[in-house]
Amino acid sequence: MATVSGWDFARIVPRPIAACVTSAFALVTSASALAGTVTSCLDDQSPGTLRSVITAAAEGETINFAGGLNCSTVSSMAGEIYIHQDSLTIDGATLINGVASRMTVDASNLARPFGLCRVFNHQGAGTLTLKNLIATHGAAANYQLLLTSPYGGCILSYGSVTLEQVEVSHCVSYSHLSSFKYENGAPVGGGIAARNDVKLTNSSVTYSTTDGFYGARGGGIYANNVSLTNSLISHDTVTCSGNGKCYGGGVFAKGNLDITSSGVYYNTANAADEAAGGGVHVGGDLNIDGALSSMRNNSVLSKNKRARGGAAFVQGSFSSSAENTWVKYNSVASQGGDTSGGGLYVGGILTLPSGQVTGNTAGSSGGSARGGGARVLGGSVLQYSTMSNNAANDFGFGGALDVVGSTTIRHSTISGNSAGVAFGGVYATSVAPAALSLTLENSTISGNTADNRVGGLYTNFGHVAFFNSTIAFNSAVSTGLSQAPGVDLIGPSTVLLQNTLISNNSVGTVDNDLSTTGNVTFSAASSANLVRATAVANLPPGSTIFGACPLLAPLRLNGGLTWTHAPQSHSPVIDHGGPTTFASPSGFDQRGTSANNQSAGVYPRILGPLNGSPVADIGAYEVNQSEVVFDTNFEGCNS
Repeated sequence: MATVSGWDFARIVPRPIAACVTSAFALVTSASALAGTVTSCLDDQSPGTLRSVITAAAEGETINFAGGLNCSTVSSMAGEIYIHQDSLTIDGATLINGVASRMTVDASNLARPFGLCRVFNHQGAGTLTLKNLIATHGAAANYQLLLTSPYGGCILSYGSVTLEQVEVSHCVSYSHLSSFKYENGAPVGGGIAARNDVKLTNSSVTYSTTDGFYGARGGGIYANNVSLTNSLISHDTVTCSGNGKCYGGGVFAKGNLDITSSGVYYNTANAADEAAGGGVHVGGDLNIDGALSSMRNNSVLSKNKRARGGAAFVQGSFSSSAENTWVKYNSVASQGGDTSGGGLYVGGILTLPSGQVTGNTAGSSGGSARGGGARVLGGSVLQYSTMSNNAANDFGFGGALDVVGSTTIRHSTISGNSAGVAFGGVYATSVAPAALSLTLENSTISGNTADNRVGGLYTNFGHVAFFNSTIAFNSAVSTGLSQAPGVDLIGPSTVLLQNTLISNNSVGTVDNDLSTTGNVTFSAASSANLVRATAVANLPPGSTIFGACPLLAPLRLNGGLTWTHAPQSHSPVIDHGGPTTFASPSGFDQRGTSANNQSAGVYPRILGPLNGSPVADIGAYEVNQSEVVFDTNFEGCNS
């Protein structure tokens, strides 16, 4: 994707005085003003006002508000507040009627829609640090023929911005130029625009908008690198009414985005042309740390062109080391172009431990839809994660995951996803697949559907390995060239199946669990599998139980982080797996151990029988001999 040219700090053009702009030089107050402490909530340029105290402040100084002001808001009356120091800190903590409070700086009284009506304009190259403040109702506009710069609706910085306990809200940057393409005129950063980095701690940027005719970036934040810690980006919008491209409803980061225990909710990128990154658009890598980070209910809408990355569009890699990373209920949609990555669009590698990618959708009435949950151009590593109830609608492929690079799925569940055409669960394919690998270990692929063919898993990768996994109850409307609705493998490839259960996958009332096309060679090390219904004839002799019904209980939470199918009593998979030397690398079944499943449960891979040599069960779930297993609640098999 082309780099962003909408904001070139080196070429900001001179700006005339607009209706809400008073020359910064006319606002200089006497040097005898009480620098460092704000003693008045007025904005009349008198000593003690915020504007005059900032003007008189020394480089690197901290500005405070006096206690006992008995006012909570500074209403800007003389234009946006210029900050010429390289670095400055403004701390809005104060006492109002004896109660600890935060000051509000409100620019709503400045005349609109002309010119520059921001809250703060930081001209320095260092860091503007704001603490315990509310900055609201700022605007930066490029309107008609005014040569003003629509960057940073509430806060503009030529350096970096750090927020601590700060709310930025109801800000806007916009350009109404539609008669010609004004150089550097694309608006950016509805809430905040910074030349360098933006860092939020216990802060929020909400209800802000970037609106441009010929393109726009960052409804909430536009910066190089962005860091969010215990912070919220919510209800921000980037919108383009003309032929421009809109990126980053909540955040546009030219570099990296780091998220720690933060939320990105209800943000939108909306364009007639191309749009991407409803929640965030990241030019580098997106890294998530800390507990309970969530990207929910973000959306991308394009009228005529492609739409990508409902929650996040990431040109680099998406990596999470956090517990409980949620990507839920995001969407991409287009009336005339292709869509991809209802939840995530990742140009590099997707790494997701203990995450949930749930309820995301991709759809297009005039093009294809790929990767309802995620579209990944590099590889993927999923561990203790769930991808469920995602959809690639319309002319859709890859309901849960559409991946192009080598992929490993461990201790995870992919269930309830759907595709409008094919590959409801996992679609792992490449134009150069020979060196690529797909590994499924201690995992479940269940209940995925496709309106045409292959509900469960499809791959053309050159190296495929399934260990201790369950692939069941996936379905398709048609067989599509005799492709099984459960697993379809495309050669040339080498395949290893060990301790894997593939059953109850169907087209209507006809089961078909495994199919191959081309030169697919099964490794001689394949063993201890159950494949109920297949026409594949080249599985190694003695490696597989055919025809038997595994008597699986419904998919549910049986412990651990992810849902599993428990075999019921008299199931042929119990104690018919490999010997002790055949245990999975982790030593546990899909549910894992307390070290990684966030519970006290420990679920060894091998538990029985009690009166002989321990033997694993076939599939992702290991039955504990002390469990009470009922015959009355299992899913049957087609005859």
